[in-house]
Amino acid sequence: MKRLKYFILNMKPTSETYEEMYEGKMYETFMDKDPIIHNHAVYWDGEIGYEITKSNRLELSKPTVTVHIPLKLLKMEKMGLAELDYAFRAFIPYIKGLNENNDNRKRTHRENGHYYIYEPNNKILIRNVITTKMVPQKYYKLISGNTIESVDGLRDRGVNRFVPGKTCTIETLDGIRDIPAYLCVSMMIQVQLPSGKHKKAAQMLTSDLPEAVNRFVEEFYFEGMRHAVDLYEKQEAIRAWLKAND
Repeated sequence: MKRLKYFILNMKPTSETYEEMYEGKMYETFMDKDPIIHNHAVYWDGEIGYEITKSNRLELSKPTVTVHIPLKLLKMEKMGLAELDYAFRAFIPYIKGLNENNDNRKRTHRENGHYYIYEPNNKILIRNVITTKMVPQKYYKLISGNTIESVDGLRDRGVNRFVPGKTCTIETLDGIRDIPAYLCVSMMIQVQLPSGKHKKAAQMLTSDLPEAVNRFVEEFYFEGMRHAVDLYEKQEAIRAWLKAND
């Protein structure tokens, strides 16, 4: 998150393009050769990644943010349709809470900033706003600004080599650094960043949003999800029986 904050606060005062934030450019420096440039627009708060992409080419101050939360933080190994539906619905109040603390009736969302999240109907469906995917973890140490040092993810944890099921990793990013990749629940929101207020934009993305996500993780009600899944499975069984006996 320090790198994202650096990009936003070092923008020109009149700029609204957020070019550096979307590019995620990093410089890996060496003593004996030229720097290697990385473009990586995923920003980290611990093991939770925040992937920032353009919502469209015209609204550059309204990025799409995909929050990648390792399932292990929710004490889960996998998620099916009903689990994903429950998790997304449980996440919505945390985003609404951000708006309750942030919104100003006297100003538009573009002037003040705002968080947008899809609100589903009462049906349990596959939705592109939430999915599960493998996400490689942070593979660098931030030295300063956007200057980095590449790291060996396993050896930094005192592990000499990758052993599936033994090192809390599922697969590796490559065979050199052995960076862990976790199965994550990935949820999408949009954030309208306030016009001309880069300090507040940085706060919204690097402080307020991560705090809300961390509360969601800490307060995730596993038993509530289990109850919702049981109910869904019973309803599906009834529907299947009625269809077979129609």
